[in-house]
Amino acid sequence: MRLASLNCPNCNAPLREENEKFICSACGSAFTLDYDEADVEHERLRTEAEKERIKTQREIELAATKKQLEEEAKARQLQRAREERSAMMKSGMMKMLIYPVILMVIASSLTFLGIFIVSHRVMKSSRSNSGRNAVSTTTAARRAITGDDILADTSFTENALASGLSFAKTSHSENVYDWNLRAELDLNSVPEAKINGEPKLLNVYFVDNGATNFFIMVYELNFTYVDADIDRTTTVYYADYLSNITCSDAGKIQSDFNIRRAQSSSIDVYFDAYYDKDQLYRETVLGRGGEVTDLTSDLVKESEA
Repeated sequence: MRLASLNCPNCNAPLREENEKFICSACGSAFTLDYDEADVEHERLRTEAEKERIKTQREIELAATKKQLEEEAKARQLQRAREERSAMMKSGMMKMLIYPVILMVIASSLTFLGIFIVSHRVMKSSRSNSGRNAVSTTTAARRAITGDDILADTSFTENALASGLSFAKTSHSENVYDWNLRAELDLNSVPEAKINGEPKLLNVYFVDNGATNFFIMVYELNFTYVDADIDRTTTVYYADYLSNITCSDAGKIQSDFNIRRAQSSSIDVYFDAYYDKDQLYRETVLGRGGEVTDLTSDLVKESEA
């Protein structure tokens, strides 16, 4: 830049600076600074360089945040593994304590072995017949299970659906970081999402592949974002199931109601669910390689479908 005049061009008196202007102390004439094109270009380049520096710094910070989150996730997995190993060790110690007691009981029982042998010979024939009848009854009490068997036992279906819903909610109770949305919107930070409402039951399937069977429940999960500026909902799909279900001749369904999570290669690691409902069906239902019975129309209410 250059100064238009240091002395007043009218009266040659000194100039004084006031509010980015130069005022003549004698005649009151006012003068301003004149910027040329070189000054403007220099300022533009300096501003762009500063913006690039800030962008690079943000990318470094985001990479550090992602690494920290991944390390925390690994730490939680290691902690769970340690807890499982600890539980197994405790179980093993309990067995070691129980075995001596069992041996003592066996040793005491040998004292009465002579009496037992005599009574056993007397009752052997009747016990043998009773045993054969019991085996026959037990074998007859187990048979192949069908979708109609499941629908006929409303107690089982109500308990199964309640257990599946509870497991789905518990599995998604914590907030998650949506890295996919961050990349999509080119955000400076990772948006945090939380489940909105309860999981919505969409479909129920029964799959029997000969070796075992599966009662599979499919849910829709809707996530909203903690940041109020992100006004959108991310919808994902999740499935859990019961397996090894049996049915008596009386039509009573028997199950341990131990719900398990249905997962495969296409599941999103952050939401613990699928973005594509059809992919979920292919992997968690058809992927089990058995005969599929769709129970949706009987077990999912129209208001929920």
